[in-house]
Amino acid sequence: DLMQEAVGFVQLYTLVHPAVVAIALLLMGVIFPNSQNEFLGTTLWIALPLYLLVDDCSQYWYHRKAHEWEWLWKLHRPHHATPEMGAFATYRNAALYYALLPNLWWGGIFTYLGFGPAVIIGLVLKNIVVIGAHGSVKWDRFLYENKWLHPVAWVVERFISTPATHFAHHGKSAKDGISDPNGNFSNMFFFWDILFGTA
Repeated sequence: DLMQEAVGFVQLYTLVHPAVVAIALLLMGVIFPNSQNEFLGTTLWIALPLYLLVDDCSQYWYHRKAHEWEWLWKLHRPHHATPEMGAFATYRNAALYYALLPNLWWGGIFTYLGFGPAVIIGLVLKNIVVIGAHGSVKWDRFLYENKWLHPVAWVVERFISTPATHFAHHGKSAKDGISDPNGNFSNMFFFWDILFGTA
């Protein structure tokens, strides 16, 4: 399992992600040659939320469809075949699954338009949340164990993906009363699941 996850990590960050971004940059140069760096200098207060919202919403729908469309599920299934959760479980997908990720293409497009710093910061923030939601360290546990923190837990789990919300997605069956492998599709922002009725 560790080897599969390590290979997935390497293929994503050294092959697939750079290739997708390079192709997106080339296509944008051909289709919109006058738009390169058009928004360079836009404040991060606008660029970062715009990048993250489009990135994460597109990944929510892609992930959801990966559980609904058989051909896409075959590419995503290794991610759910892990015997236990851990940070590297994040990277257990087929290379083609990553190549089709709409948010990787969005990152290339957004970079071409001049929002490079927002893409870099957004990728770091998103990876922290996504790895934290898959990781074996259940950082949100203290929010549930301390009754006086329950209001904080209520807000946190409705805003971002947490181990509690994402581990439920990785459960094998809804029969246990906790898991829902056909719900909780969010990657960074959990409010997509709430908004679209899959929480």
